Amino acid sequence: CDDSWAIEAHFIAPDARHSITITKETVTIRDMTSGKIVNRFVLRVPAEDPDDIQVASSYDNKIIALATKKQVSFWEPSTGQKIKELPEDDEGTGEMFGFSPDGQIFVYGGASNENKINVIRYMSQKEVLLLEETFPYFAISPDSKTIASINAEKNLVLTSLADTDAEPVVGEDSIEDNLTSGDDFGLVFSPDGSKIALYGPNGVTLFDCKTA
Repeated sequence: CDDSWAIEAHFIAPDARHSITITKETVTIRDMTSGKIVNRFVLRVPAEDPDDIQVASSYDNKIIALATKKQVSFWEPSTGQKIKELPEDDEGTGEMFGFSPDGQIFVYGGASNENKINVIRYMSQKEVLLLEETFPYFAISPDSKTIASINAEKNLVLTSLADTDAEPVVGEDSIEDNLTSGDDFGLVFSPDGSKIALYGPNGVTLFDCKTA
């Protein structure tokens, strides 16, 4: 049986106008209104297990990031060309990754990466900061100036991306009761950036970003 067309990943692009489908050999981008194919290009990403391929898109849908267990590569959907790739990481690329809303920051890491979250400048690939002993969940504020994460003590932490020398804001109360494992858990900022929601099977908890 030829499984080259088996879908490995499918998601809605952040622009909410396109869907992106990844198979073992192709990337297909469709217009969600008409259902027509906008672009399809051949993609070959070496992976020990194709099920481990993860996908993220920039907010303007101009860049797609693909991650295997050990490497992240960046592709241009309009041309199907690989733009760049990060050096292989024997510790693993992690379970969570994505772009900041302004497209300048790329974040990757998580449990398989020894609970480290790497924050880099996308274009230069220079490290902005490294969040260690952190759960594999994060969110970036709408203005791309703050990253939210959860530390080893299970507190919500807000770290400035605009001024990495600034002291992080650490929540006073442990959120251990809200933490569960699984894909249905995460962090998300409100559209105005004033609050952050911790969601999971146990419900949703809102935090004020000024106090975490």
